[in-house]
Amino acid sequence: MERKQIKCFGHIKLNTIAAWLSCLLAFFPCIFSNLATQFGTTGMLVIYVAAVLLAIFATSGELRLELKRWQINALAVWGLVLLMSVLNRNGDIQHSNYLTTLNMLFMIFYAAFFVAADDKLRRIAFRVLLLYLGIQLIFGFFFLWNPDALISFGSSNFSINDVYYRQFITYVNNGAFLGITSHYSTSAMYMTMAVIIITAYVLALKNQKKKWRWKEIVALVIFLVALVLTQKRAHLLFGMTAIVAMYFVGYVKGNMQRRFQQLIAIVVIGVIAFIVLMNVPVFQSLINRFVIGGTLDETSSGRISQLWTPAWEEFLQHPIIGMGWRQFKYQHLMRNGVNNDVHNIYLQFFAENGALGGLYIIVLLISTYVSIWRKLLWAKKYDMGSEYPFLMFSFGYQTFFLLYGLTGNPFYDIQCFFPYIISCFISCKIRKPGFGISIKAMSFS
Repeated sequence: MERKQIKCFGHIKLNTIAAWLSCLLAFFPCIFSNLATQFGTTGMLVIYVAAVLLAIFATSGELRLELKRWQINALAVWGLVLLMSVLNRNGDIQHSNYLTTLNMLFMIFYAAFFVAADDKLRRIAFRVLLLYLGIQLIFGFFFLWNPDALISFGSSNFSINDVYYRQFITYVNNGAFLGITSHYSTSAMYMTMAVIIITAYVLALKNQKKKWRWKEIVALVIFLVALVLTQKRAHLLFGMTAIVAMYFVGYVKGNMQRRFQQLIAIVVIGVIAFIVLMNVPVFQSLINRFVIGGTLDETSSGRISQLWTPAWEEFLQHPIIGMGWRQFKYQHLMRNGVNNDVHNIYLQFFAENGALGGLYIIVLLISTYVSIWRKLLWAKKYDMGSEYPFLMFSFGYQTFFLLYGLTGNPFYDIQCFFPYIISCFISCKIRKPGFGISIKAMSFS
């Protein structure tokens, strides 16, 4: 059915206004998670319902929703994960924390029905993401220059307990790039997301138009600098790995000799950049975190002894169906009294869902990644127009997500899960070239 376009304010379409408002609401809790907690579960429910209703109107011209076969199939697969999370003795629900389940329900639903399905809404969604990430970037540099302002702002607007507040003060005093967040890991998630989005656009545009767009490259460099300034090792390492993977899988053409030469060039550039950074005082904190001595458990903030080992023991005790979804953080407090996930999503899948649930989720994640890898290779060969940058992003972000899952909690963090589920549904929606792909003009700028 052809979408109805209702004119409003001259040439501006009411559908377009609805699409922008929907995306602005939908991504606010993801990119400004510390501020969103102030709304509580009821407030978040209102935001999500409004975002969905606006998206339905933006995509159909009326409050009517139509399902496609790929949406039904994808929702069935991810619906089982959601059902598992609710029915398998969910620790959050037992402790009256309903927001995590609400977040997961909304993100799966919104990504499947709107962001991945509708071309226009998808383009607007990525513009909104870059807008929000740009705001985080600007405030990050402002607070880096004026840390007292961040402490004052965070004390008034962040709902964080004593332990996390002390950590927040420590990050500020250590000169970490935080933006409008209370944790340097959260800031690093945002900067990595921006780097992957911009890289996808830069490489796709260069492949299609055979030229570089310098404003996007400048933006990429600035976000990369901000990522380094967060002082997070994992995000920088896995983010750069994702960029290299995007470059070789989605961009580079030619024989293996040419690819090998380009790989050597990248390694040389990386070594030179590292040597330069070693002599810049502002980057010393991150470099020291890479070269610091001590055992692996010490350099990983005790996550092996306090998180990984207990998770493995829980799996051995409950090998079939696990201890229950999100039960680990309530039953295994860290020495500082903090409830924390395992910091390895694969171990947590098995510990909390056993072999049955754990294997199901891991197979789902890996099969989705293999699918997007293949489709990106097709896109590079056949030049899929407007879909190419989104496939590039999908591949890049899934690469980062799966790697970061080895040392972090991206499956349980809204800041990572929302862009990840979007990348998964983009992979489900896009078909092999020649089978009805819609090509439309696209620009993030």
